[in-house]
Amino acid sequence: MLLHTVRVIFILLEVLILFNLLIVVHELGHFLAARWRGLYVEKFGIWFGKPLWKKTINGVQYSLGSLPFGGFVALPQLAPMDIIEGKADVDRARLPKISALDKIIVAIAGPHCRPVFQPAFGAVFRCHCLGSRPSCERSGFNDCDRLCCA
Repeated sequence: MLLHTVRVIFILLEVLILFNLLIVVHELGHFLAARWRGLYVEKFGIWFGKPLWKKTINGVQYSLGSLPFGGFVALPQLAPMDIIEGKADVDRARLPKISALDKIIVAIAGPHCRPVFQPAFGAVFRCHCLGSRPSCERSGFNDCDRLCCA
């Protein structure tokens, strides 16, 4: 029973780590696209809540929050988020206007950055979550090769 509990905890931690890695990659896509298109990036944070660590580099405040449930990139030029994120550190009216194309590129960069790293995440999932062929067959999957390679 204790071994089973430890294994469940290990799997939950593994899922939490993989989920957060996907979030980091997703937010990194938005961040890199915003920098490429010349948008002002105010903050880049992984996790929410009170910051455990934060540092400002080249005008961008990087932070690591205390609640491991997501991430964000604060881009005041995209949309007013004062109600959710609080008052921006810069006056939005003083920032240069951006085109609709810039907004579209930054918006789709997050989801389109994940497939670059998806094979690595798939390999980790296949090796650690599904386990070997016997454990796969015990779980009721008959076509393990197709399941593991999907």
